[in-house]
Amino acid sequence: TTTTSSSIEVIAIRRSDTGEWALPGGFRDSDDVDAAHTAAREFAEEALGLPPSKIEKLQKSLLADFCRIGVVLYYGIVDDLRNTDNAWVETTLVAVDVDKLPNMPPIRAGDDATDVRWVNVNDIAPSCAAVRIAAEKKASSDASDTKKSINFFAHHADMIMDAVPLLRSWHAADSV
Repeated sequence: TTTTSSSIEVIAIRRSDTGEWALPGGFRDSDDVDAAHTAAREFAEEALGLPPSKIEKLQKSLLADFCRIGVVLYYGIVDDLRNTDNAWVETTLVAVDVDKLPNMPPIRAGDDATDVRWVNVNDIAPSCAAVRIAAEKKASSDASDTKKSINFFAHHADMIMDAVPLLRSWHAADSV
């Protein structure tokens, strides 16, 4: 995440399999030590466009930074078509203020991402019903709002919307 003019932005990647926008991430590889290693590797692959040969060195510094300044916003099971009674998908959503990352490389799509960009959280189309209803009420009361919504992978949109109050308080506390 980053803040600009009191707004919050996230790095989003366009998935090559569905064309949807999503947060960088993926499944744990057998050589990932833990979820933090997976997060650093997936971020480097998808949002920085780095090949595996260049990731290991950067992954160590990203991992240290992710652990030092990252905040876990969500950890748990997500509703996924691949879930069964015996196996399920768990996720960890970590916010890292990239403005505080030393030597942050420029973002560039890689691995299974076809595009990458900064997205203002206010531009993310909500997917859960309660948030969608609130957004529709706001839209009908503010006809002058012409922002184009970005369609996010459903579970990621829900996690981001749920995390926005935490991100706002986190950034507000940081600026004091």
